[in-house]
Amino acid sequence: LAPHRNLLRRLRPTSEELLTANGAAVGCFQDPTTGVHYAVVVNRDLAAPRTVRLTPGAGIGRLDDVLAKKRLPLRAAGEQRAASMRLAAGEGCLLKLLR
Repeated sequence: LAPHRNLLRRLRPTSEELLTANGAAVGCFQDPTTGVHYAVVVNRDLAAPRTVRLTPGAGIGRLDDVLAKKRLPLRAAGEQRAASMRLAAGEGCLLKLLR
């Protein structure tokens, strides 16, 4: 996380639910200097890995994993779009949410 220290310090919580994740804790934030939204997703299970389904809120068209430096593909999931990712026990990720 050290390379992203300045970004993490700037982030402010949002009241909008911009991303949901099954089986994981999610916090949504905005960078006040750029207006870009981010989400922190953490596997709550400290004993086992989990594949987490990520469902972006209205207007979010792209999810980028900041730490892994890759885009998460969004696929149709009923009437919504969703992505999935594997998180180790207690592991988290920082996602950039793009409209």
